[in-house]
Amino acid sequence: MQGKICGLLALVAVAGLASPVLGQFCNEDNSSFKVTNLKEPTRYILQPYSSECRNTSIRTASNKVIDTSEEIEFDAWDSKGRYLIELTNPGSGSSDYLVIDPVAGSRTVWNTGNNLATTLQFPTAVPGRKSCWQVPQVEGQWGTTKGRCNPAGHIQPPFCKSGGGTSTTNSTGALRVVEAGYEACRKTLSTNSLAAGILEDKEEDLGTKTIQGFETHGCRKTTKSATGTYIWEYWLAKLDSAAHSTGMTLRSVQDSQIIGNIEVKNVQEITNLRLEEPDPALFQVPDSYTTNIVEMQEVPCEQSIPHTVSSPEP
Repeated sequence: MQGKICGLLALVAVAGLASPVLGQFCNEDNSSFKVTNLKEPTRYILQPYSSECRNTSIRTASNKVIDTSEEIEFDAWDSKGRYLIELTNPGSGSSDYLVIDPVAGSRTVWNTGNNLATTLQFPTAVPGRKSCWQVPQVEGQWGTTKGRCNPAGHIQPPFCKSGGGTSTTNSTGALRVVEAGYEACRKTLSTNSLAAGILEDKEEDLGTKTIQGFETHGCRKTTKSATGTYIWEYWLAKLDSAAHSTGMTLRSVQDSQIIGNIEVKNVQEITNLRLEEPDPALFQVPDSYTTNIVEMQEVPCEQSIPHTVSSPEP
């Protein structure tokens, strides 16, 4: 079981909406990232930041290292909601880039292997009726291949513009760093459990320590099961404002000691964190690249995935 701590350290909070608009941590598959565009003005806490995270995986057998891999992830999030992920393989020096731009209504990918970029342009909701769209089959790497747009003026799913783009206002609640507690850390641990065969569960309060200039609080969960021993350890800082609080995981260790003397250990740690507006140039494709624009195609709604979006009638 492996998750990532890198990405979206400062999450979006929305006040006064029946259905919250969410940001979320990146998974191994970047397609899970969510951006929701609203026509009506909303209240966001968008804490600009940039961070560098080192992901290290070590696999051993009978106490002998048999495989080691490392990845460097750079993330940036600005006050307009634009989000960048840059993944670099230190061994080869190659990098992959993903930019989500809710202002332009687009998603762009490129890499250092060639001078080509691809931008998926999100569709615009059709006034007065549901509309259904799909990514051209040749562009299936975009993750969301089919889905419904609600009538213009309603809350839209991630791949739909709301009849002309977004309208956001920053919350007046000033963001500050406050003390992180054990209970907040335990909530992170509670998401990690094995489906069956648990013989023993143990949780520990690891106290506080400073990481990257932030005070963090640590916690650990050790689970013994029929297949081995599994350990999850997290160190959380905390951002707080008048309107919202959110945890920031600055270090994560996940250690799987599997029956048969196999051990897989994943360590993910923030090595540089700056809570300030990132350089706008980070969200732009390099000038030397050629960009291919891909438009989503409208299709009859009976062809779209039925569970993608529940759409209100106009």
